[in-house]
Amino acid sequence: MLNRKLAIPRGILHVTGDDTSLGLTRFEPSAELAVFVEHYWEVVWQNQPTTLRETVPHPSVFLAIEHDRSTLGGVYQKRFSRMIEGDGRVLGVKFRPGGFKTFVNSSVCDLTNQVVLPETIFGQAFSKLEKNALATSDAAMAFELVDQFLIQRDPIGTPELDLVREIMTLIETDRSIKRADAIADQFSIGLRSLQRLFKQYVGVSPKWVIQRHRLIEAAERIRDGSSIQHQLRRSSFRSWLRRPTPFHPRFQNDGRNDASKLPSLNQKTLSPTLELSLTSKPQSDSRGI
Repeated sequence: MLNRKLAIPRGILHVTGDDTSLGLTRFEPSAELAVFVEHYWEVVWQNQPTTLRETVPHPSVFLAIEHDRSTLGGVYQKRFSRMIEGDGRVLGVKFRPGGFKTFVNSSVCDLTNQVVLPETIFGQAFSKLEKNALATSDAAMAFELVDQFLIQRDPIGTPELDLVREIMTLIETDRSIKRADAIADQFSIGLRSLQRLFKQYVGVSPKWVIQRHRLIEAAERIRDGSSIQHQLRRSSFRSWLRRPTPFHPRFQNDGRNDASKLPSLNQKTLSPTLELSLTSKPQSDSRGI
């Protein structure tokens, strides 16, 4: 049985840490997938009035499983906004940065800012997973099916993925890291090699990842009541404000974030023409999930 993940979610905007209205439940992956998957998540809502939910996306590929509307998306570089209303349920997979590379032969950057049908990557076997997982009301049991499905894709770790994981740990834990060349120096690799590595495995540049983590940290401090003036005294935050982030004034009140113009969760825009090659041939639907 998969274990619950109890840590407070990061990157969700306009809510406090103890807000229970999200209907969000998260689970750790199995040991076999811990290198590739960060966690599974379920969001359930009932009789929900029209509500805007926004997040600051992480440098991760995601899989969202929903009845006849499942999607797989790459790293999204802007603030993610969706309207939810009525009743609904979504099962999701958040892959670790670099963790999705094992499922495709092509560069993960081909998915950046793109949303595709999961069958594009996993073949028609995914349709059976979608049906069976959503028919399972217990979230833990549903994610057991998802977990086994991904294990059956035979994900394989690589030295490059190990390096990405080490770099990501450094970025997440060392707030003094502000530049990609500092990472290149610390790991004794060329800056261009570092950039190619992140393009292939993560889908975005190391500079973007650094800025995104500092942005999420700033949002959490504001949410937790830290003094904004104190944060702005730090040079890293002064330079952050000059960048076009989701909190930057140039992104505020310009009409693009008007809730009335946002798509409902009952709508989705796909990129069916995106072609990604599989690392292995799709499994037959007759194979157990």
